[in-house]
Amino acid sequence: MRRVIFVDDEPNVLSGFQRMLRPYRDDWDMRFALRGEDALAELDTEPVDVIVTDMRMPGMAGNTLLEIMRERHPDTVRVVLSGQVDDKAALRMAVLAHQFLGKPANRKCSSTRCTECARCERNSRTTHSAARSAPSTRCRRLPMHCNV
Repeated sequence: MRRVIFVDDEPNVLSGFQRMLRPYRDDWDMRFALRGEDALAELDTEPVDVIVTDMRMPGMAGNTLLEIMRERHPDTVRVVLSGQVDDKAALRMAVLAHQFLGKPANRKCSSTRCTECARCERNSRTTHSAARSAPSTRCRRLPMHCNV
């Protein structure tokens, strides 16, 4: 079973993911957090295969969360969820994230992206962990944007 956590400060976005991805509940262990701090607390007890996080959140911003994830959980595939990306954010994202998922996300795109990322993560576990902390070339071969 793939383990995925979604992090966004907007409860409606998380509820939308829960509803949209309900058909995958038998295949995925999905978790939802409103704050980066909540996600980290949960991940310290049980890691996930994929994290999907918003970039602009009060408190801990998405880039800070991804930096911490890269250090503490280098095996986790990091996906940015954002509706707005300026040039500076895009540069930060390129270093910290394996993939990008735009808002609003649709079911096919979200499920495909999470499935592909989890597959990349599992296939890359044989590589050295220091190399895994950078976005992997295997996941980078996936299109950064989903245009489904």
